[in-house]
Amino acid sequence: MMKAIFSGIDITGNDPVAKEYMECVKDIFCDSSFKNLKDFTHHRYTCRLMHSVNVSYYSFLLCRKLGWNKHAAARAGLMHDLYHYDSRGKSHFRLHPGYARDNALKICRLDPVEEDAILKHMWPVTKHRPIYREAYVVCITDKLCATAEYLYGRFARIGIL
Repeated sequence: MMKAIFSGIDITGNDPVAKEYMECVKDIFCDSSFKNLKDFTHHRYTCRLMHSVNVSYYSFLLCRKLGWNKHAAARAGLMHDLYHYDSRGKSHFRLHPGYARDNALKICRLDPVEEDAILKHMWPVTKHRPIYREAYVVCITDKLCATAEYLYGRFARIGIL
């Protein structure tokens, strides 16, 4: 069972929306380099795999609701932090989107929307803005999920949750 943060739905279960989501990303979920993201702490209180699932699932839901490219948003969200190193270095914010894109290309072909979203998900920290609306969704969802993950972990640690 796997649930995105604040979601009551098992994204690997029988819910119709969860099945639709998994249909978009099942090949990535099966990849060993993606599975290895569970070994990297991310935003202090979660692992990089769960952060990527959170970004992917909520990007998928938002684009689905808006009638935009939910497939590209789900896939880019899942691969936007696909790098395998300790991320505490100074140039990490600038460099990791390129590493994530290169690693994503080892798993699958990327369409232009997916590549744009992966490469530019750190905007405005990096100078290049996303081109596609789905890339903006991944970019904004990434920041919202990071904030939610940090606050949830912090509040749980001090006993508020």
